[in-house]
Amino acid sequence: MTGVLVPADVSPGLVPVGFSEAILKRAADIDDPALLWDGVTTFAALAQKWNGHGRERNEIKAAQMFCEIELGQRLHLSDSSATSEESYAVIRTVIPQPRISDLSRYHGHRDFLVEQVREGKRSRRALLLAVDRLEARPTRARCRRVPSGSPRSG
Repeated sequence: MTGVLVPADVSPGLVPVGFSEAILKRAADIDDPALLWDGVTTFAALAQKWNGHGRERNEIKAAQMFCEIELGQRLHLSDSSATSEESYAVIRTVIPQPRISDLSRYHGHRDFLVEQVREGKRSRRALLLAVDRLEARPTRARCRRVPSGSPRSG
């Protein structure tokens, strides 16, 4: 299962620039949340193992975050059909509930979060804070100014 998303020959000295972008492309084509979760946890372990290998560790952490972002897009239940509920029950056996709660907050923010990772955010906490800030922004409708002198301005 790991070999499909995480290359088997990943080791210090073999992680090229652009590695994480290649993983993002692979992850975007994977529908199986369990396989994405395996990628998340495998890349997290590799990042720990390679602490001290700066550039390569950054590529590995970015790959981990890209897998998390893609996983978050798949954890959202779009309807309450029996199929969705059954598949969600299977997901809960593989992914811990606190991680499901965190990662499902990424749903609908894929492009924004990918840019955050490209700009250097390399932790779940940083991405969740970015989502908080994004969701806290007032919408255009709430920000619309009422011209002075109009009946609503006074």
